[in-house]
Amino acid sequence: MRRKNLAKRSYPKKQYDDLFLKYEESLKKYKILENKLKNYDKTLNLNAIQKQKLREELAPAPTEMPKIWRGKNTAQIDGLLESEIDDLLVGKSSLKKKDFNGAIKIFQKLENSKFHQIRVRAKYQIGKLLFEQQEYDLAMQVFEEIVKSHSYSGIALMAVEDVIKCAEKLKLQDVLDTYKNFNHKYFKES
Repeated sequence: MRRKNLAKRSYPKKQYDDLFLKYEESLKKYKILENKLKNYDKTLNLNAIQKQKLREELAPAPTEMPKIWRGKNTAQIDGLLESEIDDLLVGKSSLKKKDFNGAIKIFQKLENSKFHQIRVRAKYQIGKLLFEQQEYDLAMQVFEEIVKSHSYSGIALMAVEDVIKCAEKLKLQDVLDTYKNFNHKYFKES
């Protein structure tokens, strides 16, 4: 009896049209996300060698592992590291494509990584992003922080070069002289 009542019930055309439009919009969003996922997979496949190189470079030494991880399941640590490397590569890819909003979200998340080398690379990429957006003063601050706070990393050497580029853009001769002298003193060309 109830089934007959439902079948006879009619809905206004406007309500039907509104629901149909919402369905079409949802379908379009789904297709866009599906395409992004396919492109994401392609990006990861294209960067397999690069990903392996980063894994080897970023693999934490036993002393670098947080104390809570020592003696723990290394598969979990490897999984976390692999996931963060993938995120770093996706962020770099987004930066190359000038998708600054997507890239900044990824790099800000990675700044809280448990791995020092991931954190410093994320911070460096934020500096590169700011430089691309012609925010030279902010980029220079990020690069200087890397030089001062993350000097253990090879990224600090690249950051010195980028501080020089920012100082040139901003015409800050004192900063330019300081970093050029530093660069020349410690890294003389042979």
